[in-house]
Amino acid sequence: MSTLKLEFKKSISNKIIYTLVVLFTFLFLLGYFLPIGIDKVKSLSYSQFFFSSYTVATQLGFLLFSFVIAYFINKEYSNKNILFYKLIADNIFTFFYNKVAVLFFECLVFIILRSTIISF
Repeated sequence: MSTLKLEFKKSISNKIIYTLVVLFTFLFLLGYFLPIGIDKVKSLSYSQFFFSSYTVATQLGFLLFSFVIAYFINKEYSNKNILFYKLIADNIFTFFYNKVAVLFFECLVFIILRSTIISF
């Protein structure tokens, strides 16, 4: 559990959170502008907006989120932090699962925050 706290702190110091904020803002903005621009919808309801945002996330998510995951893990290799993880008896699987768990939790928080902000 302490390595998970460490991963959250490193995520903040590596500025991954800022990248995720920009990424989710872009995702929700595309979810708004694509139906209006392409489908010529006059007024977008909440259900249409969330469906459009979901469509953007499923269609472009693999392109957008794979970059964030690769950047987050590559940052550790470039800073030579792998030796630190070996010193605290962390193997490659727990290293990877902790990284993915941190990114998943941060993405979930940003999705909930953006959905809550949009709902008001």
